[in-house]
Amino acid sequence: MILNTEDISKTQSQTRSRKGIGGPKTPEGKRRCSLNALKHGFEAKSPQAREIIDSQFNVDLKLIIGKLTLSYRPTNQQQHEIIRKMALYTARVGRANGMLQRLKAKNPGISPYTPACVKLQRYIERNERYFNNARVVLIRQRKKASTQR
Repeated sequence: MILNTEDISKTQSQTRSRKGIGGPKTPEGKRRCSLNALKHGFEAKSPQAREIIDSQFNVDLKLIIGKLTLSYRPTNQQQHEIIRKMALYTARVGRANGMLQRLKAKNPGISPYTPACVKLQRYIERNERYFNNARVVLIRQRKKASTQR
């Protein structure tokens, strides 16, 4: 394919115009963009977004970790990591339940089969399943450790 001078100049101008594109440049712009997950908050990665979402739905991850630690009394680092994951799953379920309640409050006659409700319910069920799987692993590890003593 042979390019004429018009095609070449068009490509050069497109390249120049795209130069400034690439996301926020200032710290404030970067902070605001990190909160993009607040649209639904399921998988918020930035600490600022998680903090805001947790405060909206009264979810305190440190408190959950403390309660699970008291309840299961982990004895090694691997068990502490399982407790942390269990707390994360619990927090996710708490957030999703809060979102589901908020959705139903804003739309009183909403069907439980609307895509938003179904998505939230599946998310809740999935994280409850993850929690239970982690709990089983933790209990097995504790039994194995107690029989080795």
